[in-house]
Amino acid sequence: RLGLSAEDAANGAADAGEALRARILQQAEHQQAAAAEESHEAVAKAAAAEAADEAAKRKAATEAEAKEKAAESEEKVAAEQRAKQAEQAKQAEEAKQA
Repeated sequence: RLGLSAEDAANGAADAGEALRARILQQAEHQQAAAAEESHEAVAKAAAAEAADEAAKRKAATEAEAKEKAAESEEKVAAEQRAKQAEQAKQAEEAKQA
């Protein structure tokens, strides 16, 4: 019973070697659980980073689309103004000839 703690004796360990083995197994289980938790955290962080990247891409695409629509709208307004000016010039020329 030398080398046995009261806890080891209460857990049914018969000798110091068995108690040491039990503690080593318990430590290994703890390390495996910690490694699994770290792995899950890494996967969660990677998923969050991927989601943030995808959101940034969608935002950039939306902004580019909005800029393109604004440019098209400005181009349309400019074309309408040119057509209106051409019509006014035509009407002025017709009035001058008349």
